[in-house]
Amino acid sequence: MGLLRLLAIIALAFVGVQLFRRILRIGPSRKNPLEKARTIKGADMVKDPVCGVYTPRDSALSAHQGDQIRYFCSEKCRDAFTREAPVKN
Repeated sequence: MGLLRLLAIIALAFVGVQLFRRILRIGPSRKNPLEKARTIKGADMVKDPVCGVYTPRDSALSAHQGDQIRYFCSEKCRDAFTREAPVKN
């Protein structure tokens, strides 16, 4: 009987600690990892024409299409655009 009582106390303590942590939001956060990707206030944002993601102009990849410059969030999007888009002259 003593072992069952000890296990019950441990289980209740564990549940209590978990509730306490949840109430105070202590411990590892399960937030979206993309929340960490913040930009500097006032940074110029450009829209990737392939996937539609907005990226800071300073960190975006670019490709020339005729007299226009297109900006991309990744090499994958830039390569997909250059393969599919006709070049304007």
